[in-house]
Formats: sequence, structure tokens, C-alpha cells
Amino acid sequence: TYTIDKQNLERMGLMMFQVVMLLASLAGYLEALIPLLVLLALALAFVLVRKSDTKPKNEKFRSTAASVEAKVWGKPSAWPLVGQVIHGVSLGGAVSVYLLNLWRHDRVS
Repeated sequence: TYTIDKQNLERMGLMMFQVVMLLASLAGYLEALIPLLVLLALALAFVLVRKSDTKPKNEKFRSTAASVEAKVWGKPSAWPLVGQVIHGVSLGGAVSVYLLNLWRHDRVS
């Protein structure tokens, strides 16, 4: 274990500050990198599935594939949009209540 005393305060303080800055920058870097990697993996999966399902082997399966495609890619649902709006409103409300609470405590003190 490392101990900080009067003799190595400057050297150890600098090293610990560099370690903390490295960990903080790594956390920020991964926060941006991980969603990008997930997005690329999903895009690759969609491309591979689309390439493997380009043409059916005979006419019997072609009509089945067309009916399945019509059912899958039919009219889109509005529920995901409704869920996003509810989530955004609730998150915005929670943040505003928190900030108002901070502001009120600062004004009182």
C-alpha cells in the first residue's frame, strides 16, 4: 500500500491526481464509445440478416415471405413515441424540481 507522508507528498499527490484524471477521462471516453459499438453491432446484425434473406428458393416460399413482410412492416405503432414523451416529461420534471429545491435552499441560507 502507498502512504502519503511529508517526504513524498508532492510526488504521490501528483501521481494520484494523474490516476484520478485518467479514470475520469476513461469513464467519459467509454460513455461515448460503448453506445457507438452497440449501434455498429446492431447495424452489422441487420445487414447480415438482410443479406441472408434476399431471395427465397422457390415461389411457394416467396408468397409466404411476402405475407410475413407485410405483417412485420405494416403500419408502425405510436406507442414507442408516447413512451419517449412520457419519459422526457418525467425526467424534465424531476430535474426541474431538484434544481428548484437547490435554488430554494440557497435563497433561505
